[in-house]
Parts: sequence; structure tokens; C-alpha cells
Amino acid sequence: MENRPEIQQTVSNGTGHATSGTGPATAYNNCTFGSPPPSFPKDPPFIFLVEDREELIGREQELTLLEKALFQNDTAIVGLTGQGGIGKSALASHFARCHRDRFPDGIIGIRVDNKDLYAVALAFVRTAGVSLPEDEQRDAATIMQETFSSRKMLLLFDNAEDPRLRDLRPGGSCSVLFTSRDRSLPHQLGVTALDLDVLPVDEAKKLLAYFVQDTGRIAQGAAALDRIVQLVGCLPLAIEIAGKTLKNRPHLSLERYAEALEAERLDMLSQWSQDPHLNVRICLNRSLALLQEKDIQVFAQLAACAPNGFSQATALASAGLGNSWKEEEQLERLVDLSLLNRAGENRYQFHPLIYEFAQEIAKKKELLEPARHNHAQHCKALVQQNSPDPADLDDCIRAGEWVAEKEGDYVDFYLKLKPLLERLGRWKEAEGLVRAFRQVAERKGDSAELVQLQVHEAKFRLLQGDAGEAKKLLQNAETMIAAVEDPDQQNRLHAMHLNSLGGVYQRLGALHDAQ
Repeated sequence: MENRPEIQQTVSNGTGHATSGTGPATAYNNCTFGSPPPSFPKDPPFIFLVEDREELIGREQELTLLEKALFQNDTAIVGLTGQGGIGKSALASHFARCHRDRFPDGIIGIRVDNKDLYAVALAFVRTAGVSLPEDEQRDAATIMQETFSSRKMLLLFDNAEDPRLRDLRPGGSCSVLFTSRDRSLPHQLGVTALDLDVLPVDEAKKLLAYFVQDTGRIAQGAAALDRIVQLVGCLPLAIEIAGKTLKNRPHLSLERYAEALEAERLDMLSQWSQDPHLNVRICLNRSLALLQEKDIQVFAQLAACAPNGFSQATALASAGLGNSWKEEEQLERLVDLSLLNRAGENRYQFHPLIYEFAQEIAKKKELLEPARHNHAQHCKALVQQNSPDPADLDDCIRAGEWVAEKEGDYVDFYLKLKPLLERLGRWKEAEGLVRAFRQVAERKGDSAELVQLQVHEAKFRLLQGDAGEAKKLLQNAETMIAAVEDPDQQNRLHAMHLNSLGGVYQRLGALHDAQ
């Protein structure tokens, strides 16, 4: 799923002026103060958030939208939001470098997290090279306004979490760009925001190639390059880690790295470097730290749902929640903190790395099996109603696998789900589900059910174009029919078997055998 960015236009006063503070009387529009503004060092400070790359790979559209929001709309404050590792800080720094000429008095970037407002204000002022008296009596808002509002500067508030940061907007000539994992923060601040999505596949591949820095190696491993990008979900942080790993191991083929990544994805992206900023698990844990324990449990239990998307009803049922507004808000909190994405009306989707992270948390907290039980019971009810929504099919298949593994009572479930699988042409998934049920029949020693399921598996294999394998399955089923004791049932199975075998021979072009 790719959602190209759009500027979210919320309420903005155009100046970003703060209204709180108990310092000297101030007229911010014309920048006159009760006391003269502080003197700055001769050389303006240019302090960025992250080391910039030589070129911007991807994000051209986002950069244009950011320029429009901050310059053309005459807005003093703009936000960048999105999940951890999406590249908010990198884009903010690149934007600042591209436009440093617009800010002759300097650019200052500081990671603010959930720090005390006064500490944040002191950090900006001291980074600007301005000294404060030991007996400073002004509050944080006044310090920021009287220090920066008359300056043509850009202040970068990185990883903002606290809506009280609105009090630190200097106003006047000073612009602010903040980054946040909390998508609700811009609305709380009443400002413009740009929500970042993962990179498009082509841009993700270019970025990976940039970090690997070996064109010959990239050309030889083109298929593996595609696989790596898919496995990391086009997340810029994960791409950087993968690219730097491959660069530092020039004898490691892209194919071998892709295999290792598929087997141990989170570990591979979390243990390569001692730098905490190049660690996906640390990055995701920072998002988790913004949640209360009850919300962490809901996040973990959603790992029971289908990885490529699920409905609100399925999410609530899997987490053991009702459908009240308050409980629905727990899902929205995960969306706000970029741990869950919307995938349509009343539907959600995890980023693949976050999905794996949720599974990991669920296992540690022993929540995965209870959640899968809740999930399966919900999906069984959908199937029993004979009208599951096609959008819920992946969840129903997932539930069927759980039913086969845990309950063994699969026949009715399968027979009611089978028409939807056939109607939607989901042959591979149907084959996998039948195979799981066939293993149950083998354990139970139910010869009749085993024959039926093997014939169905052969049918789905044939529909995928593998007539040879379908023939083998049917030949194997033929030997099992003799073990069925009931003569009427045996005759029925024999007829089913011959009908399916005839279709296989037709597909193989053996028309004489089909007759």
C-alpha cells in the first residue's frame, strides 16, 4: 500500500505566536519588546539534526510540499509526522540545508522528546550562543520569544511529543519545523502537517543501491534487491541498515543477505550496529514507550490478525474489546502514534516490521495464543453466517489454520469457506488450508475425510496449473478409498476421484485416459 503525502491543512494562525508567558510586555507582530533582544554571536549557528546525504533520493514530492507549506503559505510552523524510521529527521535536515540562505540568522536542530519546556528553551538559547543570567526569571515561552522572534531563523524540534511545545513558538520572523511520531500532535497544536509514508518501491531500491555503493553487485543481484526492499517494507531506516551492512561486507551476496533477512528480519535489522539510531527494535520501542500498558496489550494482540490488513471488528474481537467508542479509540491511539495505519474505511494495516514487532511483544507477554483464540472465534462466526466479506478472507484463512491446529473441528468451517475461496480464485491459499485440514484427518485416522480433502487439494493444485502434482495426489487418494468401510461412501468417493482425475488427464492432453 502506498499513500503519497498530502499536506493536512488544520488551523494555523500564520504567525505561530505564543500567547502564554509572564515576561515583559511584548508586541510580537513588529518584534518590539520591553527589553532589547539579546545579541547573537557574529557567526550564525547552523546545527542540523542528522548528517545529510550527498543527494536526496526519493522525497522530492514531499520536499516540494514542505516548501509550499512553509514559504508560499507564509506559515511560521510546519510538522512532519510518521512512524519511527520513516525519515522525518533526515527530510527536515535536508530541507534546512537546501534553504539555509532563507535563514541568515541560523538554523538550530534539537531533539526535544518529552523534555521539560524550560530545558528545551535553554537548549535552543545556549545552542544559539546566547548567555542567560544566573538569576533568570523569565518563563520558557518568554525566553524563546525574546531570543528568537526578531531573528530570521529556522528552529527544528525533533521527535516532539508534548502539545505544550506550542508555548515555545517564537513567532515573528522565526520559523519552526517539528517532527513527531504522533499524528495527532499537529491537530493539537493547530498547525499544518505532512504525514510521511514509506518510500515507493523504485525509490527504495535507489536508496538501497546508494548505501551499498557497488553498481556491479547491485546489477548481479537485481532480484535479491527487490526481495530485500520488500522484506524491509520500504522503510528508510531499515533500508539504510541493510545497505550499510552489505557495504561493510563486500563478499556477502545480496541473495544470501535476503535469505538471512527473511529468516531473522528484526534481529538482522537490530544487531548490526552499536549506534542506537541504526536499530529498528530500539526505534520501535521508542514508539511503544508512548503507550500505556493497556494500549501496549492491544497493540500486541492485533498480531493475531492477518498481516496484510484487517477490519475494525476483527481487531476489537482479537484484542478482547467491545465496540464502544472508548475501545475504538484505543485503536485510533495506535494510528496516532504511527504504530498502525488506516487501510480504508474501518480497516487497518501494520507495516510488516511493526507487525513482526507486535508478534514479538505478544509472545513475550503470553498474549498471542489468547488473541488467536479470540480471532478464530470471531472469524468462525463470520463463516457460520455464510456471508463473510471478501475483505475478511485472509483473516478467515488464518482462523482456519488455527482451527485445524487447535480444535480439529474443521469440516463445517471448510465447506462454508470453500465457495468464497473458489469465487475469488484464491487457489494457493485454498490449497494451503486444505493441506492443514488434511493433516488433521491423518491424525484422526478419518479415511473418508482424508480422501475428500486430498481430492480438493488436487483440484486447487490443478487450478494453479500443476497437473502433474495433481495427478500424484489423486493417485494417492485412490489407494485410500479401499480403507473406507461404508460401501455407499466408498462409491461416492470413487466417483469424486474419477471426476477429478478426468480433469487432470484433460489438462495433460491425455484425452484417451480421461475417457
